[in-house]
Amino acid sequence: MFEEFQTRYKAELKLQTDDLKKIKLIAEKQNVTLLYSAKDTEHNNAVVIVEVLKKMK
Repeated sequence: MFEEFQTRYKAELKLQTDDLKKIKLIAEKQNVTLLYSAKDTEHNNAVVIVEVLKKMK
């Protein structure tokens, strides 16, 4: 179930590359806090965003 969410969410994030690049640039200089409302700390949108940001060049 989470794998399907990840796949779909990553597809959405591909449309937001400019915003993700800005976040990555900021994160290289200072801490960035990602908020999420899910009760599950291992399966949520912030986890996916961190993974995407780490893979970005």
